[in-house]
Amino acid sequence: MSEVLFLLSAALPLLFARAPGSSSSEASATSSLPPPPPPPSNAPPILRFVLTGGPCGGKTTALARLSNFLRELGFDVYTVPEASTLLLSNGAAPSNFAIEGWGDKFQVSLLKIQEGLEGAFHRLALATNRKSVLLCDRGLMDGKAYMSLPSWHSMLDSLNLNEVEIRDERYDAIFHLTSAAIGAEKFYTTANNEARTETVEEARDVDVRTQKAWLGHPRHHVFSNSSDFESKLRELVDAASKVCGLPKLDKGGSRKFLVGDNWMEELISRGVNIQVFNVEKVYLYEDFNRPNSNSPTPPSSPTMKAGAKIVSEYSFIRRRTNKDNLRSHGQTTVITYSTGEQVEIKRIITAREYENAMRRRDPRRHVVKQSRCSFLIEGGSFTVHKYISPRPGLGVLHSQGKCEVPGWMGVVRELRGEEDEKEYGAYGISLKEGEREAAMEERGRVQGREGGGRKTFR
Repeated sequence: MSEVLFLLSAALPLLFARAPGSSSSEASATSSLPPPPPPPSNAPPILRFVLTGGPCGGKTTALARLSNFLRELGFDVYTVPEASTLLLSNGAAPSNFAIEGWGDKFQVSLLKIQEGLEGAFHRLALATNRKSVLLCDRGLMDGKAYMSLPSWHSMLDSLNLNEVEIRDERYDAIFHLTSAAIGAEKFYTTANNEARTETVEEARDVDVRTQKAWLGHPRHHVFSNSSDFESKLRELVDAASKVCGLPKLDKGGSRKFLVGDNWMEELISRGVNIQVFNVEKVYLYEDFNRPNSNSPTPPSSPTMKAGAKIVSEYSFIRRRTNKDNLRSHGQTTVITYSTGEQVEIKRIITAREYENAMRRRDPRRHVVKQSRCSFLIEGGSFTVHKYISPRPGLGVLHSQGKCEVPGWMGVVRELRGEEDEKEYGAYGISLKEGEREAAMEERGRVQGREGGGRKTFR
């Protein structure tokens, strides 16, 4: 939060700009920050994406998935936090919306903070002279969904702005994740965001109004709940890949292959552009005998049958370090249901959150350390996970969709099924010698007590 507040300070002078209906004595500034200078014609691209949508659409998980994907392909990724959550979780009480005029002033402050944060991250990206993506947790047009049209246009006029300027010219793509309240109602919740208070009906209305607010942008993508959540995320990654000029990914999901020892030499000899980084993955301890109250709420999945039970769940934290020793952190919770559907809930965390979570490290499991190498070949996206510990030398190739793997990569065989996952997946590999049997015995006792319900090991 300290990093966010530092960036927020860049936007604070803007808060004194005149709001609709305010007097000139309230402030001296009447316009927003000037746009950042355009990059040189030969500079790497700096793309700006907005992730928006109605409440409980899976935006937090989508931000984590998309940022990880783009980093693996060599982009610097900056995640611009949601200004509304910053305000509402730091003293701007929702009850104040009942005060006449307070809501409009809130939207002015929100727009200015959002603009200031985006500008700060854009200037930092510009200074690196590297290809970059700004992932904005909502954008400037989102405010239109929460204001009357007269108030909205009055605000833009007071700030010398117009819709084309803050919609079409500002962002490269808009990715709208439809609320679970539309098509996946049984998964709608307000429990995983303290700033969220909308009922299902209100969430539907907000979602529709948000879609309309962004209507007209040349790259306005709307991802519905017509399929499962994983498909929704893959469609998002496909759309982002296209905007970035990357190959469109097949929607068949990720495949895994066991590879030999010479794949790196082959990549280098063939001049393939690669991105290499190290990953530390730490599995967290779960108590078999109680529900995990800290688990994030599963995102929407309308294909799941009513009455589906959680049959397995585990969480891990991940630290990724690139060649410049720059680090990013994330947390993933993997939930498997009795229907066979598996959901991965990802979120970006801070270095402090990572260190705090380390206190809950599962002592029965190794810290998994890998060197990962990502590359593009013949329209396919690939990443090799080479284990440093606890299985040094083991290499597993991950491919997006049904991309053909070149023969010179030295594939031994494709990995399929639960047994291969236990033998070659990080979750199975992490379990220390002698702990697997104990875990299986404990799982059996839990299943006996709960009649085949929740357990924490597969």
